[in-house]
Amino acid sequence: MPPLRALPALAAVLTVAVLAPGASAEVVPVDPGAKLSAGKQIVGSGQNLPSMQAEGVYLVGPGPIAQVNAYYSSGAAARDQRQVAGVALRWTKRWLLETCGGTTPSTVRACKAAAVFDMDDTLVSWFPILSSNDPALSIDSSRSNEAMATCAAPVIDGTRRLYRSLLALGVTPIIITGRESSHREETERCLDSLGMSEWQSVIMREPGDARSAASFKSQARKALERKGWRIGPSVGDQISDMAFGHLGHGFLIPNPMYFIP
Repeated sequence: MPPLRALPALAAVLTVAVLAPGASAEVVPVDPGAKLSAGKQIVGSGQNLPSMQAEGVYLVGPGPIAQVNAYYSSGAAARDQRQVAGVALRWTKRWLLETCGGTTPSTVRACKAAAVFDMDDTLVSWFPILSSNDPALSIDSSRSNEAMATCAAPVIDGTRRLYRSLLALGVTPIIITGRESSHREETERCLDSLGMSEWQSVIMREPGDARSAASFKSQARKALERKGWRIGPSVGDQISDMAFGHLGHGFLIPNPMYFIP
């Protein structure tokens, strides 16, 4: 996770975006606009912040922390994560039949079917770290680096189950993360320790890469396609994890804390 800075103006947006404790969101289509979606459908629970048409990384700030805390502590976030993951698994099974002609692991592996996963707030949750800071929902680079080095962000069970289910089907997991390559060793060690191994590669930013997350990740997927990989699902907590195509379908994990273009 890169250094984050607060944008208090987003608090009003979050107030209407977060569900009441105990509520459960239906997985619905997400429309980021024709240019970003590139003709590929994205579905999610509707919890994510909208694009603010700004560059950088923006946190919602401390204003709505009570709602954010309630969303996670009530179990609603975990339910929404499981719902999106379940839809992703069902969609991928249909996609494998259409694309590879079957769902046996040998057939799927021969087809070079792949699933792309983001890392932060997709496979692991930064909520416990961000919510415990002062002010809440803020973080500096030193704390971020420490958390990555120690694998402090806990696993998100719903997406780990999806990861393992797809792996059992013969789908090859590929991680595309905005983390810099200087954090490769601890990131790969963390994935293995949390039960998400056997990935084909972990694609990370090089220091000084100034591309937006959407550009960096779409170009990474395009490069994978050129190597013969057939990308079905792209799973992430940001629209930028699945913008500009080069995937079969995008699955948006809820994240009401920040937005990355």
